[in-house]
Amino acid sequence: MRPRNCGSAESLPGPICSGYEDLLRTLRQVGDLRWTFATHGPSQNPANISPAAVKESVLRSSRVAEVISKLAREDPSANEKELLARVRTVLEEMGHSYSIWYIRLLGFILIKAVRRMYEHIWVNAEALKKLEPLLSKRNVPVIFMPTHRSYADFLLVSFVAFHYGLPLPTIASGIDFLGMRGVSDILRRAGAFFIRRSFADDPLYRTVFAEYVQSILQQPQPLEFFVEGTRSRSGKSIYPKIGLLQAATEVYLRGSVSDVMIIPISITYERTLEENLYARELLGVPKPKESTSALIKAAGVLRDNYGSMWFHFGTPISIRDFMEGKVDRSMYNLIPRNHVAVKTEEAALVKTLAFSVVQEQQRNIRIHAWTILATALLHRLRKGHTKTSTEDILADCLTLEALINRTFSVDKSILLDIGMDAVRHCASVHKDVMRLNEEAACFVEIRPEALKNAKVVHMLLGHYRNQLLHRVSPQAMRVISSRVPSLSDHDPAAFLSRLFAWEFVSHDSSAAADFDLSSGDDDSSTDRSLLIELIEPFLVGYAIVIRLLVRDRFATSASLKTARVLAKDLQRTIGVVLEAGAYSAFEILSLDLISNCILALKSMGALQTESDQSLLLRRDVLADVGAQLDAFLQPALLVAISGAIDCL
Repeated sequence: MRPRNCGSAESLPGPICSGYEDLLRTLRQVGDLRWTFATHGPSQNPANISPAAVKESVLRSSRVAEVISKLAREDPSANEKELLARVRTVLEEMGHSYSIWYIRLLGFILIKAVRRMYEHIWVNAEALKKLEPLLSKRNVPVIFMPTHRSYADFLLVSFVAFHYGLPLPTIASGIDFLGMRGVSDILRRAGAFFIRRSFADDPLYRTVFAEYVQSILQQPQPLEFFVEGTRSRSGKSIYPKIGLLQAATEVYLRGSVSDVMIIPISITYERTLEENLYARELLGVPKPKESTSALIKAAGVLRDNYGSMWFHFGTPISIRDFMEGKVDRSMYNLIPRNHVAVKTEEAALVKTLAFSVVQEQQRNIRIHAWTILATALLHRLRKGHTKTSTEDILADCLTLEALINRTFSVDKSILLDIGMDAVRHCASVHKDVMRLNEEAACFVEIRPEALKNAKVVHMLLGHYRNQLLHRVSPQAMRVISSRVPSLSDHDPAAFLSRLFAWEFVSHDSSAAADFDLSSGDDDSSTDRSLLIELIEPFLVGYAIVIRLLVRDRFATSASLKTARVLAKDLQRTIGVVLEAGAYSAFEILSLDLISNCILALKSMGALQTESDQSLLLRRDVLADVGAQLDAFLQPALLVAISGAIDCL
């Protein structure tokens, strides 16, 4: 495998990123049209693929026929003819298509955009070479599973595949894009199919969706979807969704294919395209509706510099190898195809598989200079320091970088060195947030105009700080647990792990076991305090949520609210608590953090979901969880929080 025939990039200057190849080095020496219309190999030409055959396969499916028959029996007002017509409507809404001309048009638009916006697109090209034999196996479906941090993710995966001559994937996309006239048509003809966000209560749609995905997997092109389901606004991994993965696993279990191979892809952005939108969404500003006019208005982003991005194609995961010895696949030979559904035990395995994918993605996420610098700036901003000498901020960064090296087995190709050149580069890429003064008194400063909305700045810096938390959260939880000898009949570390199950997804607990907790030397003491500082805002945020919930005002009304409404109500009240000066980490206003806390409390039995999706609050369980959580926080901090809440 090699990049498409666009000439040599050997003479082009530019930095070297160990283990990666800069895709833009090649693009910058050739014309856009030449790149777009370069010769395609047979595997990239979608003329041999029939989306119509996928739809026809679903229409003729015995499973779809059985669901239609069952629904018609259960509901006298429904008839099979109308239900079949609905299936056709769903397929027209959902269905993808392929056109080489539309693919080239999209490629031309993308090459124009990325050349203006990015300095480098780094790809671990050696890993791509190893994928070529895998992608050539017609009887083994391949699934690309990228991280999901931006709308650009799924387009850029196709962009990289297009450049390196890989088969172009069929892409699972949210139905929101159908509101973008013209754009949705281009995406559909470039291989995107559109699925609804939620359809658990719609058995007909659920069956059509599963059959559609399974029909795609028996085509010669890869399938691409996001195991996280939606974009991560916070910068952390999201608790995985298993619907698509479960449908893919079923194809293997019933013997339609000999195996299914998953390719985890880690995409790291030096500057996330939607960073400001994410910060405002997490603060409660409604998400803008996807539309073509909104896309046109957003074209101003093309004038900004977004630095570099990194594509890391991870180690392939075989579903067959993962299921070996855990599932007796022969039992499915005795079940009619239209009755096959993944059972409870297999569903649990699929969930474990999803977490394995997330962990492989996390392992290869790049820790770049801005991630470390943003973390250092955020910690100083919480203490009221908006201006810091470059000497002090670099010392903070180097301490944090050393901590990451000590607390996690980091591939050196994933961690960037930080120094004065890196700070200058960060200042040029993130000029809306920070500036660098290199005159007599050399300092780094959060821009005064940005501080006019300090909550947005906290949330934005938190977005990048969160990108390294999967590296240190196991050790941080172990360190803070070591300060708590016991929690009634609970192990402190196990309690935190359960409480933060949605917050720090798929952390590698085995890495924490090697971390030295001794406090006999200064380095170790520095590590301990820094680890505690990284995790403390989450402890405080959860503690405030629980304190508010046990108060009469929330306890009497929580049963009337859904989780989403309750989260927004809590966010408003937490804002009042912070304004009172009880705590200075405004990033705990994040709706992501509050929603994760609600999910954790539901899993621990403190909140229960009623049939109408409203919540039932169990004050005794909630008080017990709160008491255990208090043991992890300093008494003075608890007094300040409690005092501010009592004054509400």
